Amino acid sequence: MPRKRGSVLDVGCGNAKTPGAVGIDFNPATAADLTHDLNHYPWPLDSDQFDQIVARHIVEHILDPIRLMEEIHRLGKPGAVVQIVTPH
Repeated sequence: MPRKRGSVLDVGCGNAKTPGAVGIDFNPATAADLTHDLNHYPWPLDSDQFDQIVARHIVEHILDPIRLMEEIHRLGKPGAVVQIVTPH
């Protein structure tokens, strides 16, 4: 999937945050710019903010994957590219 230019959110970034992205993660000992429990909604970010959202190996740690998808939809600008990778 080609990457779009613009603002990027890396959900559950850990220490492998996408270069140039805003990282959000539960663990304060990571490369995250914002520490937040991803199972609590809404996340402290403005709606329609990101051109690209990446979520690598985080879905399996989320209690409600449907609510996660709703939050990703809220945060992405119209036409945003979303990349989700899971081990399942």
